[in-house]
Amino acid sequence: MHPDLEKMVVLQGFDVEARRLSDEIAELPKRVAQLAADQEKAKKELDVIVASLSKEETLRRRQELILVARVAMQMSYETSMFSKGPRLTLSDKLYLFYFVGVTSVP
Repeated sequence: MHPDLEKMVVLQGFDVEARRLSDEIAELPKRVAQLAADQEKAKKELDVIVASLSKEETLRRRQELILVARVAMQMSYETSMFSKGPRLTLSDKLYLFYFVGVTSVP
């Protein structure tokens, strides 16, 4: 093989590699834009999940308060059965009405 021909083959290999790298560089802005869009989508999904979790936690706390109030009311009623009647103060009745939703308290 002619020495110049060998050099031409090596140069052609460099040219092919340079073309491949050039194409890859041209694709990078599209890839970066796609990654940014994916990141924004994931961030929105995370915000929805965090908001949903916060709502569920608030609901759980409210239900716990309702349960505690009902148990306290029941205990108060049961202990007062041995006396003349239930001993709920006005503030207890207001708490039960506004926060628990109990409308009829003896």
